[in-house]
Amino acid sequence: MKVDLFLAEYAHVTNDGRVNALGLGWSRVTTPLPQQSVVIAFELDEGLESASTELEVWLGIFDADGVQVDFGDAPFEFEGLITIMGEPGKRPKVPQRVFNALNIQPGMPLDPGVYEYRLSVSGVVKAAARFEVVEPVQDHELAL
Repeated sequence: MKVDLFLAEYAHVTNDGRVNALGLGWSRVTTPLPQQSVVIAFELDEGLESASTELEVWLGIFDADGVQVDFGDAPFEFEGLITIMGEPGKRPKVPQRVFNALNIQPGMPLDPGVYEYRLSVSGVVKAAARFEVVEPVQDHELAL
């Protein structure tokens, strides 16, 4: 199974499996972070597309040194089960993709630096998305 992560300002997965996203593909953001979405794209291996599959997923943020980011006493992380509903007896002619979007509220107070979202499936890191956090531009810095 191939897995990709994409960062967006907002994303929504429709009932028929399409992703509607705004601001898809950002890699630089100011602190505190605005609303954001992590879009997860699963490309199913042959055979998985015809059966229902339950995936144990975990998402966390790591700093440039590879240390998981904590907020107070707890790390930032999301974990859960994603069920992919297959169609028994149906053999698609092209790879099947399944999307999920995790929307994160604004206000995450990350210090300036480089960070990375990491996604694990059944305990194995399958995808990552790096991004840079910068200080917000002050009004006097915009004057010509």
